[in-house]
Amino acid sequence: MATIKDHLLGIPPVTRFFTSVTLITVLFRLLHWISPMEYHFFASQFWYDLEYVLNADTWSEYVWRLLENSKTFYKFFTTFFFPVEGGAFVFMSMYSFYLYSSKLEGRTGKFKGNFPDYLWFILLCGAMLIGVEVVVNYFEEHLMFTQLSEWTGEAYYRKLQACLIYVWLRYLKSSNVDFLGIFRVRSYYLPLCHLALAVVDSRLAVWDAIVGYFVGYIYLCIQSDTLPFYNLIPRVYGKDDPRLNRTLGLATAIDFIPAIFDLGYLKAPRFLYSILGYPYNTSKRSTAFKNAPEPSVKLMDGFSSSFLNRGAENTFRGTGHRLGGASDKKND
Repeated sequence: MATIKDHLLGIPPVTRFFTSVTLITVLFRLLHWISPMEYHFFASQFWYDLEYVLNADTWSEYVWRLLENSKTFYKFFTTFFFPVEGGAFVFMSMYSFYLYSSKLEGRTGKFKGNFPDYLWFILLCGAMLIGVEVVVNYFEEHLMFTQLSEWTGEAYYRKLQACLIYVWLRYLKSSNVDFLGIFRVRSYYLPLCHLALAVVDSRLAVWDAIVGYFVGYIYLCIQSDTLPFYNLIPRVYGKDDPRLNRTLGLATAIDFIPAIFDLGYLKAPRFLYSILGYPYNTSKRSTAFKNAPEPSVKLMDGFSSSFLNRGAENTFRGTGHRLGGASDKKND
């Protein structure tokens, strides 16, 4: 009989870490043992600290101020472990994060259980989410676009959750998923459902969802080696556009043909594999224009690290006989 420890160890490592740390922070916050403000990254504070460092009069003062502000570097990471929802909704948010994160990281998901590649995905998306808020805050405070503050927020956990949802749905667009346990919906339309729920919640929730989807889209552009927005133009990449390679029988009325930015696979850099002590040959980098070869080490029989190998088998497979061949003459 499986124990609780077995269930926990069965959760992919990055998802397990996020779920465990987030649960701890939520419980500590409910007990008033910690304050989220001490661990939250604020874009406005970033600009203030940067201006403080750059206004140093001497090099020694510059170095000292830089070291002084580096003490809060941990906020770049801890800000992603504090859901903004209250009451029972915080646990619903945590479960949603766990669900889609485990689907992406698991052996049957996009990353095929590859620990470094999924960790690299989280780090990249997290950095881009913070970068978006830093840029938006600059427009708010330095260029006097103060009306933006009514729509924007800094709920990074919710933004990262929206990013996971978007990347997952682009991987399995034609699958069905239960939305809040109420009804089943095609995963392709899942962001619209979450966006509608965000509209009911607040304007800040809408902003978080849009930023999360945008960062997920930018990640797919990096993965596929295509230009953002330019790759949305139909057949702009000519013969490399997957829509030109449709074969009769491969798609039905309810299937969704992959866009060119859905293709490819982004592998983590070698140094991250070395730090984690993980075999480097468990996945291969590929783009929309370059199919990756089979990895020399497979994580699980029947699963390949290459995204492009999905659906490679022919739908209509012939028997190998030609018209007018020996079998036809024998029948005559």
